[in-house]
Amino acid sequence: MEVLGIDIGFGFTKATDGEETLIFKSLFGDATDLQFWVDFGDASLSNYFNVTIDGKSYFIGDLAEQQSNVISFTLDQEKLITEFVKVLSLTVAGVFLKEESSINVPINIVSGLPIGYFKHNHKRFNEILTGHHKVTYIQPDGSRIAKEIYINKVRMLPQPLGTILNLLMDDRGKIVNRELAKQKVGVVDIGFRTTDFTIMDRLRYIDRSSRTMDTGISKAFGVISNKLREKCGVSVELY
Repeated sequence: MEVLGIDIGFGFTKATDGEETLIFKSLFGDATDLQFWVDFGDASLSNYFNVTIDGKSYFIGDLAEQQSNVISFTLDQEKLITEFVKVLSLTVAGVFLKEESSINVPINIVSGLPIGYFKHNHKRFNEILTGHHKVTYIQPDGSRIAKEIYINKVRMLPQPLGTILNLLMDDRGKIVNRELAKQKVGVVDIGFRTTDFTIMDRLRYIDRSSRTMDTGISKAFGVISNKLREKCGVSVELY
């Protein structure tokens, strides 16, 4: 059984299997027919995401930003869930799926949501992602790698808990920081569009003291972008 941690953020998608980590911008766009391709850098699947999911082809991340004619980016929570979660999560899951893995090997996903959106949205991730999926990766030379993905279940947590659990537990999920486990711990989680505040008191989540503010790094980016447009006549996208 494979276990993946996947965070579909407004700014970036982050994922890990405990050994390797993958980070790319939360963007997708139309997969245009490139007349010519060259990349003198590392043209591996870790930075070239040209995928087909449910019969539709996408460029993902940097490739979408650089090559797509129409780019999808959002700061809306509902749109992120309905349009971005499936495409970005399956792209990531297929990358981490080992070549020799059977299609019947289940993948369990751990992900998170801002505290303020957790109650009404956490069950939707299971509805969107669980089951069998097929993802085809088109490489720069035109060759295709098709992967059958079976997502067994998705476990959702309020996002700031990941920080606390990382400090408390080892790689096997066993509590090793006994001193921290006896304390009251607060976390401020500043994201691209939201900022979360949470408190754990001797391993108990304190809901009354946990909140989400609809402000984050993107707000600062927006101020910078507006100033560049006003002073220099240059338009810069938030991503």
